[in-house]
Amino acid sequence: MWNHLTLASNLSRCVVKHTLTCSRHGVLPFSNLFLKAFSTSLVSEGRTHYSFIRVRRSMPNIPIPGYLKDGSVKRNQTKAGRDPVTGRIVIRHKGGGHSQNYRIIDFVRVPALQENEEPKKIRDKVLHIGYDPCRSGRIALVAGDGSNKMKIITAPHEMKVGDVVTAFRGKPESIARLKPGDAYPLAHLPIGTLVYNVELQPGKGAQLVRAAGTCAQILNKTETTARLRLPSKAEKDVPLDCLAALGRVSNIDHKNRVIGKAGRNRWLNRRPKGQTGTNRTLWKKKRV
Repeated sequence: MWNHLTLASNLSRCVVKHTLTCSRHGVLPFSNLFLKAFSTSLVSEGRTHYSFIRVRRSMPNIPIPGYLKDGSVKRNQTKAGRDPVTGRIVIRHKGGGHSQNYRIIDFVRVPALQENEEPKKIRDKVLHIGYDPCRSGRIALVAGDGSNKMKIITAPHEMKVGDVVTAFRGKPESIARLKPGDAYPLAHLPIGTLVYNVELQPGKGAQLVRAAGTCAQILNKTETTARLRLPSKAEKDVPLDCLAALGRVSNIDHKNRVIGKAGRNRWLNRRPKGQTGTNRTLWKKKRV
C-alpha cells in the first residue's frame, strides 16, 4: 500500500513540474503528447504521399518445391550490362537488382499427339496462387492426374484456389462449361474467344501472350490456321492444332503500378539515366 502511495505522489510531482515548466515558456501542458496523438503531418507520422496510394502486397511467395526452381540466381555483375570478357558496359542503365530464382513454368500443358494416339484429358486442381519475381503475371501451383508431381502454370484473371482446370488436345464436351485456365486447340474454340499462352507449333509450348493483363482474340479461321489479334493490335496466323488457354493473364493492374521511389527501380535492375560527358555541360541550359 505504501508503495502505491509513493508512486502516486511521485507522479503528481512530475505532472506539476511539467506544467510549471511549460507555463514559463508559454507552452500548453502536455502539448507534445497532444501533437503526437492528433497530428496530421505526414512526416511526423513517418509516412509519405506514396505510402497512401501504394497497394499493399496481397500476393505472397507461395511454397514451391525445389525441383520447380532451376537454381540459377541473377545478381550483381551478371545483370550489370557488362561484357563478360572485357568488363566494359555494353548495355546502359543496368546494374544491381534483387536476386531472383527462376520458377519452371509448364507452358506445354499437354504433350503433342503422336501418330494414332488418342488424346488424353488432364485435370489439375489449383493449390496456390502467388507472386513470381521473374514475370509480371501471377503463377498458380497445381497438381492432378497429369503427373504425380506438382507443376506451375500461368494464372489467368479470376482464377481461385480450388478451381479445376482442364487441358485437352481434343474437342471440349461443352463450350458453355469452359472456364479461365482451360487449354484447348484453336480449332475447337469459337470466334471471338479471348485466349493467352498461345503456341506457335503444336507441342512446343506457349510463346505468345504471356505478360500480365494481356490476351489475344480469335478473329476468323481458315482450313489450316486461325487469325489472332495480339495485344499489340497486330494480327497473326497460327495453326489450328496449337494449344491456347482461355481467359486473360492475371495481375491486370500491373501497368498502373507506382514505382514511388528511386530505390525500387534499383531493385528492378534499373540504373539511373544520368547525363554524362558533354551532355552535362554543353547541351544543358543553365538555370538563371
